[in-house]
Amino acid sequence: MESVTDEVRAKGKEPIYLLNGKLFHRLLSKPEMLKGKTFAVIDANGLKEVNDKYGHSVGDWFLHELVNTIAQHNVKMFRTGGDEFQVIADMPVEELKEKLTQNPVAIQLDDNTTIPVN
Repeated sequence: MESVTDEVRAKGKEPIYLLNGKLFHRLLSKPEMLKGKTFAVIDANGLKEVNDKYGHSVGDWFLHELVNTIAQHNVKMFRTGGDEFQVIADMPVEELKEKLTQNPVAIQLDDNTTIPVN
């Protein structure tokens, strides 16, 4: 059986399981299931730079915090690329936008460097 989940891991954190892009594309072929839903595309700005400058373990932490923050808003979240996500929500687009931007998140490194997660 083909997996429909993707795991986001970061050292010292519980893994987060997301639905994957294959399932997202299957849903798109069933418009009756998507009627009245709001869609958003999330791209983790700065992930490549974080990986290049601080290493992949910090990049994993960055992604984990981003996913954890978005997932708290009672949405269906699909990982469709390395740092790309699709969100389907049962709320108006304005409400989803407000929820996703109201509480900015940042990770704090041991050297007191702060990296915004957006």
